Amino acid sequence: MSYPAESNQLAYQLMKLIQSGVGARSLFSEMARTVGQTFGADVCLFVASTSARPKIQVGFWDSKDSSTLPFEITKQFFSHSPIADILTRTEPLEITDLQATLNPATDGMNIAPPGFLASASVRDRERAMADWLENMPLRALLGITTYFQENANGLIMVGYLQPHQWTAKEHQWLQVAAEVGAIAYHISQLEKVTKINLAKDSLSGTSKVFPLESNQLFKKWYDLTHQQLEQQRHLNQLQDEIITAISDRARNPLASMKLAMEMLSKDRSQSLPPESEARYWDILKQEWQRLNDLINNIVTLKKLESHEVVFKPEAVALKPPIEELVRSFQQQWQEDKRKQLTIAIAEQSDLSLTAYTDPQHLRSILSELLTNAGKFSLPGTTVSLSVREEEGQVAIAASNISRGISAQERVYIFEPFRRGEDAIEQSIPGVGLGLSLVKKLVELLNGKIEVASRPTDNSDTHVTSFTFTLPQFCDRQT
Repeated sequence: MSYPAESNQLAYQLMKLIQSGVGARSLFSEMARTVGQTFGADVCLFVASTSARPKIQVGFWDSKDSSTLPFEITKQFFSHSPIADILTRTEPLEITDLQATLNPATDGMNIAPPGFLASASVRDRERAMADWLENMPLRALLGITTYFQENANGLIMVGYLQPHQWTAKEHQWLQVAAEVGAIAYHISQLEKVTKINLAKDSLSGTSKVFPLESNQLFKKWYDLTHQQLEQQRHLNQLQDEIITAISDRARNPLASMKLAMEMLSKDRSQSLPPESEARYWDILKQEWQRLNDLINNIVTLKKLESHEVVFKPEAVALKPPIEELVRSFQQQWQEDKRKQLTIAIAEQSDLSLTAYTDPQHLRSILSELLTNAGKFSLPGTTVSLSVREEEGQVAIAASNISRGISAQERVYIFEPFRRGEDAIEQSIPGVGLGLSLVKKLVELLNGKIEVASRPTDNSDTHVTSFTFTLPQFCDRQT
């Protein structure tokens, strides 16, 4: 399940506490403090049990920074309402005004619980509430049972001393706390078992050490959870960049489209010469294409980041797709009388090679690299494609003559929405997504890509090459 960035940050903080290796009591107290402060609440309670077992692990925090629970966790605690009601639910129990439930005519509970409060008599409910309020004088309560592998293993409660309307964001925070808390509760039980086994081994004369850090299951859980959180955080950052990019990059096309539509309106189109009308229609088509490309690239990048893109590798003969793209771009560039670019297949290229790859993704990579080369090539120059075998891999390079790419720009050239100084100075169209998509697709195809830019005899020009490698044969072990 994915959560907003604030919830991910809470999960990350709780997970770091688990990783710190402190004892269970300190761990649960710190987790209660972290959750309580995130809510801005008055009280937060972590209980690593659902029954009155001996030595229940408890973490308590209140807004006065007290870590001492004002009452003892006994068997009666778990039978109290609303504790009993929390334990009978799989969803959070939300109470906006706990004292209002003392009055049968008032319902301070937004979600009617199926447990004690719903079935008890008015007198029993008043007695239970009075006991609860005496122990912990809260007015608003949000509580949840934690589950590890579908088994309840504890509960978490957040409370306010005044009535409080709970929000959807606060529900998400509690769900996150419950997911991480359930794992922390389970790990504390593993520690107890480990210590008992260590004591038995000591009495029997054996010496075995099973520190928590050596638990492979825990290591695997932490690595996977940390990876998922980092990925989600990266996706959240990407979404912010996407919003910025759309608002920024779409502004000019929309303005051009608006102008063209105004000129083509009924009031003005009658006085427009045919060639002017055709030009405005061309503007509309071109700007629509720019917006469409922007949206398609953003959608593709999002899918690549979240591993939703399908990868169907097969043995692909390289000659047909490369020759087809060369013909297509040659025709396209011949129509541009300003730049007068040509395209050629480099000498000593081996077009008889095959690659074990996805043909559609390969075409997308080559097309994007040639498009990029066409944008930055100096007028009257040639873009070249080369194909060679390199250490059991197929290496394909797209090279062009340009003003070059500085060493500083090469560091971030594959990052999304990053554009070089040359692109900005020359107002070269683009949003900075093409090369990022190329890199993601190459990596999806189990390949690598690198960029090089070396000066020619003319110090003002450079040969810029993007070279990517792909597997030549199927690796049966992967």
